[in-house]
Order: sequence, then structure tokens, then C-alpha cells
Amino acid sequence: QTIAFKADVLKKVIEQSIDFTYQSQERYNIYGIHFNFQENNVDVVAINGAALSFVTTPNIYRFIGKFTIPLPVVYEMLDYINTNQDITFSFGGELSFDGYLKEIHFNERDNFLLIDAEFPDYNKIMSDEASMCAKIPTKEFDDLLEKCQNQESVLLKFSNNVLHINEDKIDCYFQESVDIKLNTKYLKNAMKQINGNGCSWNFKEFLLKTNGYRKQVCIQEADNANKIYIIMPMN
Repeated sequence: QTIAFKADVLKKVIEQSIDFTYQSQERYNIYGIHFNFQENNVDVVAINGAALSFVTTPNIYRFIGKFTIPLPVVYEMLDYINTNQDITFSFGGELSFDGYLKEIHFNERDNFLLIDAEFPDYNKIMSDEASMCAKIPTKEFDDLLEKCQNQESVLLKFSNNVLHINEDKIDCYFQESVDIKLNTKYLKNAMKQINGNGCSWNFKEFLLKTNGYRKQVCIQEADNANKIYIIMPMN
């Protein structure tokens, strides 16, 4: 069975995942991009010990199954996409008992064995209902974040509908009081994806969700759960 992807669509969902999740290629061979083709949607997920990216698109491919492409193969795919219009996956072997494919034939040129391991259950990571949700002005937040580009981490201090970052502050809808310390690169890359790769502020506000101090933080577009970026806080 084959799946033909439009190059611009595949490139977009992959870059939205690897640009955020993989800060470097250290131990990159154990990581990859996970595709979960369901009846209506395709979940594209990347995960490491500190961050998770989740992008979902409509399933128009008449295929149901799951596979994880190792990161070295993902980079080869991107090289191919940059010089060609479309990319075709041709699958070999049978679905395993848990719905995973084991082998992929890449554009009739190369064959790759897919990661022979169950991908982490990202639904459990994303399933917790957040007790706190901040609605934050996107441009104002980006301006403050730009001042922190030389910092390893950013301390977000929320109190009475005000967000303090270093000596600056902006108004936001968040009545609770909580301090959250996040990795600066992860935070900047999440905002880059929310903003459409920094070209414009497509969304005037974004949502930051959490269950409190030292709990995972979810960043997403307001009123849109098709792109979600989860960051584990720093001590």
C-alpha cells in the first residue's frame, strides 16, 4: 500500500515537530516522528524527555495504522522534499498485532526498517485536564521573550491577571498565583510555531495551561487544539 504526501504538507507537519522537540541531534537515533493514522485524523507526534509536540491533520489517505520514522530518515525525507514536489511511502510487511508497521520503502529508492518499539502513549501525557489556563497576548509576550534570548531559562510569574518576566509585566487573563520556570529554547520554538514561524502574529492570544508549580505546561493557539506543545518545567 502507498501513501502519497504533498511535499509542502509533509514538510510543514515535520518541521513543526522537530524544530520544537529536538534541540540537537544527540542520541537522535532513538528518536523519531510518530504517525498515527486514525479514521478521521492523522496525529503527528514527536517526544523527548522534556518536550512533546502534537500536530493533527485530516486523514485523507484511506490508510489506518501507526509507524515511527527514525530521525535520520526524517532528515533524508526533508532533503528529498526540498527538491521534489511529492513524496510517496510504500509499505512492506504486515501490520503488527498493535497496529504498527515495520518497514517502509521510500520513493522506490531506499528501504528502511521502522523503529521496532512501541511509541510512548502520548495521549496519557496530554489527557490531564489543566486546572489553570492563562490567555496571553501573543505579541507582547514575544517582545518580552526576545529580551530573554541569552537566558537558559525564563521564569514566568503569574499573579492577579498579570504576568511578570524579569522586570517587565503584561496583563493577561490568569487569576491564580504561580511561578513557572521553562527552558528558553523550548518556549521560543513553541511560540515560533504558534506564530507561523515568526512571520506574523496569526493569533492575537495564545493559551498556556498547567496544573500548577512544577507541572507540565501546554502551549497552544487559542480555540485550536490541532497544534499542542508540551514543556516540562525546570527545577
